[in-house]
Amino acid sequence: MLTPETPEILAQLQREESNLRAALDWAVSTRRAKHALQLASALVPFWFHTSAVNEGMAWLDQVLPMNLQVNTELALTRARARDGYAEFLRMMGQTQRARQLAEEAILDWRHAGEVGRPHLAFALFGMSRLALFQGQENLAHDAAQEALELYTALQEPRGQARALRRLAEWALNELDYDASQEWITRAIALADAAGNLFELGIGYVQRGDIARAAGKFSLALKDYETAQQMNQTAQEMFLQIQATRALGISAALAGDLPRGESLLAESTQLAMAVNSHSILAEVLAGLALCAALQNQVARAMRWLGVMDVMLEAAQTVLIVPEILEHEQTLELVKQQASEEQINRWYAEGRGLTLEEAMARLPKVEEAGV
Repeated sequence: MLTPETPEILAQLQREESNLRAALDWAVSTRRAKHALQLASALVPFWFHTSAVNEGMAWLDQVLPMNLQVNTELALTRARARDGYAEFLRMMGQTQRARQLAEEAILDWRHAGEVGRPHLAFALFGMSRLALFQGQENLAHDAAQEALELYTALQEPRGQARALRRLAEWALNELDYDASQEWITRAIALADAAGNLFELGIGYVQRGDIARAAGKFSLALKDYETAQQMNQTAQEMFLQIQATRALGISAALAGDLPRGESLLAESTQLAMAVNSHSILAEVLAGLALCAALQNQVARAMRWLGVMDVMLEAAQTVLIVPEILEHEQTLELVKQQASEEQINRWYAEGRGLTLEEAMARLPKVEEAGV
């Protein structure tokens, strides 16, 4: 979490960036694996804060394969590096490789024993999302369940709320609506106790309470805007994208379609700035639904075509609640268009680059051509 001192610390590190880079280069080139790992692991938060994701990935590509005799201390260090790399990859939409690094980090956190348990819980929570993205429902459930057990033992209500929300997503994928609602109700209570506005908003969306969700997301966005003024991290950027997207969906489903589309367009621009295909796909699913709710079915199908290209590039799939949005969009479109029209519009969308789609689709005339 950022503090008021963070910009000053970042400024100091940036002034020393060339020296830090030279030290890391020396450690790598002289095969000093321990020093290279310790320095790279320590720099992961710096790369996050400065959005230097590509450079961080390039260094970690060199450091992590180095031979190393691992003890408990180094297991913690390597786990942090692997976790950071997995997060970089997830942000870039490379979910298969992210999952591999996350699995290796989890092994390191387990090796570290008691001191690694809080980190293990968070890593398992992240793994559950990656597994859902890849259609691995059993792994998603088991990882979320273990994360919940660890967070409960650690008496971490915020973590418990996250794990319960993930279990609710899994239950919806399994069409177990009763279990999903039970977990969501528990997650909302815990998020409220922890004062986590974003988790509260997501919980209310999953429960179908759009008005309350919109209120919580509005408050959460104010917090993220404050963080941005303090030199926003890449992780906080992703939270802002997700909050803006969710607020847009909430507005659209509540009937305020112009505001919903405006917020979704804003979240698309933010997602384009961080170049994450998987996050972009989630946002485009919302834009498609917003178009369908306005009876602009050709535009909706073109958005879905662009979205599927993003999913394929990221080698991932939609999860709940985006699956439900996708299904609602298709249902609305099928009420107004023939199969031939639907297929043609979808193919047209797949033929557009994202930049072309952003320039053209908001202006497309719904004349069936």
